[in-house]
Amino acid sequence: MLSVAKGYYNGAQVVVNPEDLKNLALGQEVLITYYTSLKAGEDRIQKRKAFMKRMEEKKPSGRTAEEIDAEIRAGRDDRF
Repeated sequence: MLSVAKGYYNGAQVVVNPEDLKNLALGQEVLITYYTSLKAGEDRIQKRKAFMKRMEEKKPSGRTAEEIDAEIRAGRDDRF
């Protein structure tokens, strides 16, 4: 059986409403689920900026999109 207890993290431990825990016994295994904060999005933004910087630093091949597309189609024609 699954139960839910709402609480908060005070820096050292998770604090929950004691009424939510009345069905627990000493040593009983529990599962804690938590929401991630908006700071996780900041990591995503930093990764995206780093990716964009790497893409800007890539050297172009000098070929046009049409030339690349023609090579891909030729490779497909060889396989089929």
